[in-house]
Amino acid sequence: ASWLRSGLLLLSATLQLTSAEVLGKGPLGIHPINDRYIAVADSSIDAVLIVDGSAGGAVVGHYVLHDRKNDPTDADSHIGSGVRMSSWVDPISIATCDTCKHIFLTSPGKFYKLALDRPLLEMANAKDFSGFTSKSTISEYWPSNWSENYYDDGYLRMVWVAPDGSSGYVDHSKAGVFSFDPLDPSEGSSKAHHVIHVGDAGIDEQEINGLHHTHSLKNLILTSSKYVHFVKLQDSYGDNPLDNKDVTAYRHPLDYH
Repeated sequence: ASWLRSGLLLLSATLQLTSAEVLGKGPLGIHPINDRYIAVADSSIDAVLIVDGSAGGAVVGHYVLHDRKNDPTDADSHIGSGVRMSSWVDPISIATCDTCKHIFLTSPGKFYKLALDRPLLEMANAKDFSGFTSKSTISEYWPSNWSENYYDDGYLRMVWVAPDGSSGYVDHSKAGVFSFDPLDPSEGSSKAHHVIHVGDAGIDEQEINGLHHTHSLKNLILTSSKYVHFVKLQDSYGDNPLDNKDVTAYRHPLDYH
C-alpha cells in the first residue's frame, strides 16, 4: 500500500537525522503493524496513536504516556509549542514485534516498556484496538546489566526490535548499543547487555543516531552523521556474535558514490 511505503520511507529518512532533529517535537517514531495499521509515537501530545491507513489516516486507538492529572492547567496550550513538561515521556522512537506483549519507547534520557493485553498484530487482525487504550500500562525499563552511568543522561536515541522478537537494541549516541529481550523484558534479563561500545570494530564516532535490522536479520545497521555501519548478527553457525561480545562490522561513508 502506498501509505505504508511512505511510512517506511519516512523511517528510513529518520535514521539519517542529526541529533538535534531526532530530539524535536512531533510524530518522530513509527511502527508498521501490518499493511493497514501503523503505530505512531507523537511527542507533541505525548501519546502513541494507532492510525488506519485504509480509512484516510483515522486514529483508531491511542494511549497517553503520562498521567494527565499531573499536567499543569495550561498544558493544552503548550501542545505544538516545543515546551517540555516534566511529567511527559517525550518519545522519539517506538518498536515492537509480531508476538511481543510490549511496545518499547525511547526518550532522550530513558527507556520505557508499554505492557499490552495482547500483541498489536493480534489487535490489528481483529480490527479492535479498544484494549490498547484501556488496558495498556507504561513503566520505565532499565535492565540491571545496563550501566547506571548512562541512565537519564540525554543520549538515548532509537530502539529497534526484530519482527520475530529474537533481538532488540537501543542506541546511545555516545556509548554505543545496548541489547534486550523483547519477549521477556525483565530487569534481570540475561540477554540485556552493553553489546557495542564506541570504538569497537571501527565504530569510533560519537554521534550514533539510528539503528535497524536488515530484512534478513543477519545484520544491524547503525547510522551517524558520516557513516553507515553494518554489524554482523549471525555467524556461519547461525549464532549472534554480539551475544559473546564479538563485534564484527564494516562501514560506508554517507558521501560515497
